[in-house]
Amino acid sequence: MKTTREITEELLARRDEYLAARQKKRKTVLKAGGLAFVLAAAMLAVFGLGKQSRVSAPSAADPAALSSSGQAETTGRETGEAVSTRPAPFPGPGEDTDTRPAPQETDPLPTLPEQETRPAVTPTPEAATAPETETPPAAVPTPPAETTPAGTTPAEAGTAAPPADVIWADDVSGGIDPASYEPWNGKWVAYTLAQALQEQPEGSVFAIAASPVIDDQLVIDGKTLAEYEAAALEERMLPEKLAQLMKEGDLLKYGEALVDGTAPNGEIWARSLYEERIAFYGELLDIYIQDGVFLEDKLWAAMMTPQPDTAQRAYDAALRQARGQICRAAGEELAAQGIEGGYREADGTFVFFATKEAFAGLTFSGGPEWYFGLAYREPGIPEPC
Repeated sequence: MKTTREITEELLARRDEYLAARQKKRKTVLKAGGLAFVLAAAMLAVFGLGKQSRVSAPSAADPAALSSSGQAETTGRETGEAVSTRPAPFPGPGEDTDTRPAPQETDPLPTLPEQETRPAVTPTPEAATAPETETPPAAVPTPPAETTPAGTTPAEAGTAAPPADVIWADDVSGGIDPASYEPWNGKWVAYTLAQALQEQPEGSVFAIAASPVIDDQLVIDGKTLAEYEAAALEERMLPEKLAQLMKEGDLLKYGEALVDGTAPNGEIWARSLYEERIAFYGELLDIYIQDGVFLEDKLWAAMMTPQPDTAQRAYDAALRQARGQICRAAGEELAAQGIEGGYREADGTFVFFATKEAFAGLTFSGGPEWYFGLAYREPGIPEPC
């Protein structure tokens, strides 16, 4: 029976034989692959395809590349073998660098397929040395400047001087409040306008809203403004009067009996109270109290019916007409003094544009009293011409 040492030596001898046989077979395969590679390189050289299809020429600025290339060529001349600057996928024909244990399989190593070659483009010296850079902005063509039909650019087409800035109010005025106005050069001027006139530089143009104080005795279409206003007030008070009459109708149906103490229910009113209530209701007593009978159902139906606003609309129209007449007459007078402006019907004011000096010398010949303030440039309301 063999000892362990003998068995080990026998196994080592078999291993050495196996490695020698495999190394011999490997060298044979590599030599055949090297020969095929040399034939392929020769064919590429004949058709002018060369090594340029795979690698670029070494740059003159890269000494390491030139040095390695020179060594490769020198080695090739000394050995007489075909030389390629591309790293070989396998060791050279005469090299034995495999010191690892052999794998169990005995199949030959596969060879890589040849890559498809394409015609190479020989780079110029400038292209070989210059780094790749993006196209500079200056090289991008610039489109021609847009021009108007007259041949000028849009900026040159609108070179007209812009209009002078106008000083406007920051918010809408709450109407004429005499407590917020102060005298200035013989005029009643709002505090905001007086402050702007003081703070803004000389030559500034102000948008000034002039509001006339309209006399209620001015006649419009045969009636005074006071009469229009009284009718509108009576119309607004109608719902309240109807509601009060619903409470007092059963007493007022007795008439004078409430004063002399002969009312059936024994109710007695002072004459002053009785006359005040009669004046308050007016003609409503004749409508809803007839022959000593209070028509409660009729009054209730009237209360449930929406009340018209005819009198209020008539008063508003008459007031606008009166303001328009006064403001247009003032506009003609200011135009004669060289001040531009116009009637703004939206708020019933006359808006004009003037400097501080022009406004100080502005005068109206008689007519109503005026209050002046900064005009508000409200969006959606056309400004006067």
